[in-house]
Amino acid sequence: MLVEFASVVDAVREAAAGGARALRARNSLGRVLLHADGRSEDPVADSRKAIDLARRALQVAGDDPGTLANATLALSDFGEDIGAP
Repeated sequence: MLVEFASVVDAVREAAAGGARALRARNSLGRVLLHADGRSEDPVADSRKAIDLARRALQVAGDDPGTLANATLALSDFGEDIGAP
């Protein structure tokens, strides 16, 4: 189920590239859940994708608390330095 969720979110994210900051953060969080549950078909690829999406979400997050929280949770879960610029 989570694998399908990540695929659907990927498709929606591609369709709404202009205003998808929250979607990027939620997608990164979905990949964290896939990884944590052991359901990821490719954990390395999912972790890279989650980190990339979270970083991109933070670049455009502004002061949106949901986007900031989801993106930083994804980054911290994969051991990224969330204090780095």
